[in-house]
Order: sequence, then structure tokens, then C-alpha cells
Amino acid sequence: MNKKFTITLLTVVCAVFCVLGLAGCKGKVEAESITLDKTELALDEGETAQLTATVLPDDAADKTVIWAVDDNRVINVREGTVTAFSEGVAVVTASVGSVSAKCTVTVTKKIPVEMIGLSEHEVILFANGEKTLDARVYPENATSALTWSVEPEGVVKVENGKLTALSQGAAEVTVSADGESSKCKVIVSEDGFEYTIRDDGVSYYVASNYAYRGLMDAEEFTDVEIASQFNGLPVTEIYLPFVSINPVSLKIPASVTKIYRNGENLRYLSALERIEVDENNPTFASVDGVLYNKEVTECLCVPKAKRAVTIPATMTKITDKMFYECANLSSVKMHDGITAIGEWAFYRCDNLNSIVITENIAEIGEYAFTGCENLWEIYNFSNLRIDIGESSANGSIGRYALNIIYIENFPSGIDRRSDGFTFYTARDKAYLVEYRGDDAEITLPADYNGKTYEINKSAFAYNEIITSVTVSDGVTAIGEKAFFGCKNLVSATVSGSVKQFGQDVFAACEKLTNVVFGEGITEIGERMFDNCESLKTVTIPATVKHIRSGACWDCASLTDIYFQGTREQWNAINKFENWDLRSGEYKVHCTDDNE
Repeated sequence: MNKKFTITLLTVVCAVFCVLGLAGCKGKVEAESITLDKTELALDEGETAQLTATVLPDDAADKTVIWAVDDNRVINVREGTVTAFSEGVAVVTASVGSVSAKCTVTVTKKIPVEMIGLSEHEVILFANGEKTLDARVYPENATSALTWSVEPEGVVKVENGKLTALSQGAAEVTVSADGESSKCKVIVSEDGFEYTIRDDGVSYYVASNYAYRGLMDAEEFTDVEIASQFNGLPVTEIYLPFVSINPVSLKIPASVTKIYRNGENLRYLSALERIEVDENNPTFASVDGVLYNKEVTECLCVPKAKRAVTIPATMTKITDKMFYECANLSSVKMHDGITAIGEWAFYRCDNLNSIVITENIAEIGEYAFTGCENLWEIYNFSNLRIDIGESSANGSIGRYALNIIYIENFPSGIDRRSDGFTFYTARDKAYLVEYRGDDAEITLPADYNGKTYEINKSAFAYNEIITSVTVSDGVTAIGEKAFFGCKNLVSATVSGSVKQFGQDVFAACEKLTNVVFGEGITEIGERMFDNCESLKTVTIPATVKHIRSGACWDCASLTDIYFQGTREQWNAINKFENWDLRSGEYKVHCTDDNE
């Protein structure tokens, strides 16, 4: 081999080894720092915790962490997992190469929980409601953490005892530690009703409402919709849910097949205007806001605040108590298929002024129209005999009637005037039948369309607005109980044009203090001022010839009667027995007295 070539090759080989040697001479990247995610740690005996070490730089050749502890009696550490053995303090050291990091671990002696108590064992939440349960442990220095759980999920959320309503239903919240636990029943009611599981465990019924317990404001129950399900099971019955509330509307789902007393309990809700039933309900139906059986052959409940009802063609009888105490009812339309009106059907329908008795009605039950004091006109197309003033036959339908009409489309005699007075005309006679105005001090009209008129029975009865009344010259008679129970009436002046009084005209007017009768009055009516406990003075003209029985019964405050005639005339008045029974120690003042 050429000596020169051999030297050159050797030179190249040496150069390559030199380059490789220089690369190897650079050495490994060493760890520069190590940190732990915790520098202090507190554990109970038996607990574990994980420490995480971070080694920098990221490209360190050796990132293997060596874990050590200075007191193995207190804790042990393996791959960063710290296990507490016994009470004390120990230091964990994590090292890589020449760098290290430390964590001080304090182990507390474990004091197990022996008993858990909750501040409440039943909680009721409403939509979006929240409440915090207070958990108390024994002994008080127990060190174990509490665990909260709920079953089933979805009704309420629990975080460290704080409850948050999620959806309507019932759930059980449990707090536990060391094998001990305590439970709380949580009910979420989005509609404000209490749903109770039946004994068979397959359905719920509406048991009550939470306004009854004082947990809700009754005014929140304006529009009520009964749930079709609770806790995943159907709601099949409404049982007394309306205690303490008075809704305007009620919706009944298809699932409800039973209502307490077949809907009778709904009759007492004075504000109820409409009842709606799901069309798929197999037991009940609603027509124009009225509750019927499914076949719409029997009425179960007319909402008490409803004003007008048209009887469905499927019904042949007005059900017993169908309109019982429906004080707002003013219109009922009956078809020719109706053959009977049940007992108590229209009892105390105070706002019913007119009614049509259709041709096929052959029977009206007892008390059907008792207390309908404003039923002034009756269109009678049946074969029943209905007489004005009749108080017993045909359910007392004619007791307060002013007119019986036998002609179809005959114009009504009712005239509701803009001044608040309502008049009724029948057989060329005019009657003042009611007052719906807002004036507290009223003077009655001097005439009606140029005619004199009578104040009808109960025309102003129970009016709470008027404080004084002047009966004008155009009035010829005042009917029974015309001003009965006017609780704020203080004074009254009666024109001498009035020649006839019914019974109890001013009876039970608790604040009535002073009454003046004008010249021309010939009698003080029977029980005129019965139980007018505040009445002090009465002025009576010399034209009075009769004071009828009970005229001043129970007028305990009566002090003065001013008689506009002589003592002889006063003594000559025919005073009926007990006219002043239980009245006050009054004095009669006559024109010829020397006072």
C-alpha cells in the first residue's frame, strides 16, 4: 500500500473519532429544580393523599423522583402517595439528583363520628327553592368528613347540606360518616300542593296545599293546575286541596278520576270562575268552564263566581244544588229538553234577575229558588202555575217576582240607569229594585219616567257603601227589608209620601243613629228598627196612627223620640205589643210639653 495513502486514511479515521468524542464529551442534562404541589398537608389517621412533583427543565435526562420520609412511624410515602399512620409530624422529601423539595405532614389522631343529627327531617321546597341543612355530629371534635347523597336524583341537589330544588317530586337526602347516618325527606312542590302516596303505592292523591300550613301565600294560587304525575306516578284524586286558598281557575288532568264528594267541595270557592278538564279524562268533562260527568248528563260544579251558563243539550234536568249560592250568576239559558229543576238548584242566587222556565219543565224541586231576592221577572212557558209572591210552591220561584211573563220575546222591564239605580216596570207600576252606585250619601229619584214608584223588597239590603239616604216624595211604599243590614248607614229621612212599609225595613243597620219621618206617614212598620243597636233619635209626625209590633226592638241606645204632635195624640197612637221591647231608656218629646 502506498505510504502516503495510508497516512491520509488514518488522518480521516482519527478525525471521525474526534468528532464523535467531542459529542460524547458534552454530557447529560441535569435536573435543576423540583417542586411539590403542597408544602403542607394535614391528614387524619388512616387517610391518604397524593403529592405531585414537578421537575425542571423538561428535558432533564433523569427525572426519577426519590421519595423519603423522616419518620416512618407517622407516615409512609410511596410514589407520592402519603399514608397517615399515627399522630405526629413528619417531613416528606422528594429529590432528583442534587435538588429536592419538602412537604410537612401533620397527622391528627382520628376521632370517629358516633352519631349524626340533622336540623330537619322533612323539608318542603317550592320552584327554585333553596335551604341549608345543619348537620351536627357527636362527639363534637370528631374528625371524619361528612358525605352527602340524594336518592333518587333529579328532584333536589345537595352540596355540603345546601339543598336546591330541581323538579317536582320527593327524595331522601342522607348525610353519613364512619357508618353512621341521618336522613331528611325533601319534597319539591312546583304547584304548591301536597301529594300523598296511596296505600297501594301505585298513585298519588292531592291531600292539601301548603298555604294551609302557612308555608305559602294563598294569593299565589290564582290559577291552579293539578299535576298529572308526582315522583313518576299518576295523580288520580283531588282530596280537599283547597283549604285556605281561593283560586280563579282550576285545571284537572286526564289522570284524575276522583274528586272529593264528586266536586261538591269546589262549590265553596267564591272566586272560582272556570274549571277546565283535559279532554282525555275518562271520568270528568268541562263545558264552558263548568264541571260535568264524562257524558255531560249531570253537573258536578258550577264555579261560584261564574256569571252566565248555557245548559248543554245532553242534560235533561237541572241538577240538585247546581247553582247553589252562585251569587254572581245573572244569566241561565235552558233548552226545551229540560224537564225538571232539582232541589236547592238556584238557592240564594242573589244576582239572578230574570229566568225562563221552558215548556217541558214539569217539576221544580223544594227550595230551588229560595233566597233569590232579586228574581224580579219570570218567563213561564211551562204548564206550571207560578204566582207572584208565592213562597212555597215550585221551589218559591215566585216569592220575590214582580212580573210573570207568558209571551215569548216580551221586552224585559229591567232598566239599569247610569246613576246606579235600577228600576223595574210591570203592569204600569214602577219599582226601584237595586242600587249599584258609588255615592255614600244618596237622595232617591223624585220619580221614574214621570211616575211614582215603590222601593222593592231588599232593594238596598246589605249595601256597605251608603251612609245616608233621603227617600223622596215620589216613593209610595217601601218593601220588606229594603235597607236591611246596611252596615254603614248612619241617617235616613223618609218622605211623607210613603204610605206603606214592609217588615224589617231598617233592621240590623248597626250604625244607624238618626231617622226622620216626614209629615204624612201614617205608620211605623213592623220590626222597622229591629236590632239597630246605635239608634238614638227618631222623629215621628203627628200623622202616624200605628206603631207596629217590634218597631224598636233591641234599640239599646235609643234616647229620644221627637213626636210632632201633642201628648194626647201620642197616647192615642195604636202601639202594638212589644213595639219597644228591650229598647233604651228613651224620652218622648211632644209639642205641648213644657220643657
